[in-house]
Amino acid sequence: MDNLKNLKQSMQAQQEKLKEFVTHGDSAIQKFYENSSVFITGGTGFIGKLLIEKLSRACSLNKIYVLIRSKKNKSIKQRILELMDDPVFDVIKSEQPNFGSKIIPIEGDITEYRLGLSKADWNTISDEVDTIFHMAANIRFDVELKEALLCNVRGTREAVQLGKDCKKLRAFVYVSTAYTYATEDRVGCLVSEDIQTPPMESELLVNMAETMSSETLDKIAPVLVNGWPNTYTYTKAVAEEVVRSLGNDLPICVVRPGIVIATYMEPIAGWIDESNVYGPTGLLLGSGLGLVKVLCANRKNKVNIVPGDLVTNAIIAAGWETGSQRETKPLKPEVYTVSNIRNQITWDSLKCTRKYTNCQRC
Repeated sequence: MDNLKNLKQSMQAQQEKLKEFVTHGDSAIQKFYENSSVFITGGTGFIGKLLIEKLSRACSLNKIYVLIRSKKNKSIKQRILELMDDPVFDVIKSEQPNFGSKIIPIEGDITEYRLGLSKADWNTISDEVDTIFHMAANIRFDVELKEALLCNVRGTREAVQLGKDCKKLRAFVYVSTAYTYATEDRVGCLVSEDIQTPPMESELLVNMAETMSSETLDKIAPVLVNGWPNTYTYTKAVAEEVVRSLGNDLPICVVRPGIVIATYMEPIAGWIDESNVYGPTGLLLGSGLGLVKVLCANRKNKVNIVPGDLVTNAIIAAGWETGSQRETKPLKPEVYTVSNIRNQITWDSLKCTRKYTNCQRC
């Protein structure tokens, strides 16, 4: 219990330092976003909530437009209110009770043409918004290829088109994944932080998704996705090429996070979205609760996990760097990979695991 108490006190001290830095409001990043109007897709997801919270708490923005679709008999206004009821916003509620007045829900759907936006909303965004964070995607690994293409590829195309219409655009940040090119032929190889040649031309794939039935696409999916572990990473690879080719005249960048887990420090240490309690997070949580007792793994294998708040900070910083350098650097998408490459973690180093060396393969 003493160790837990000391850890809590240490975390609180660090949080107070962070709060002090944020309060000053004089960093280059804070000044960049001052009085800015941003547009966010994927705002109701795990990283989306953290992004809205951090921008609201640390930056004096003008407006935050959040793309939301109505579902389950709930309007977008109801959904945005439910969003702000999440415990992740408890800190900012205590500091800025009226922070929600700057968060404006916009009805839409990334699987639709023009993101499902009305003409009026499209015009509002193109007139007012100067920064776009496109994070929405279907992240299921087993999703049908048709759905993945329409959401992850065509949705990205429509978001970039919106960016091209924005009269004040300073930065467009596309959130991808560190596993975009984690293909079978690259195992054990160094993958450069560049946008690689896509497996197939994006418009051809979108056209196939629009004209072919799900059954037909599923039959040819093994050929199309060959080498990629799933339709998610495959379509994210194609979407990156959309960003590179269609957005070549925009101040645009790509952020590739590793496997995102609970927050390290901000706004609450250890916060995790209820929709994200799976994968490594579920494993760590299950181990801590005593629900997961056995894991078969190579103890020397590296685990590329990154806390959610560090990913959020990287996304915000990427937008700042892209926007601040747009007039001095060639308009070529920079790629920012968020990983623990400098602080590598193996299954052996995780504190929730114990070693059993009876297995000869370990």
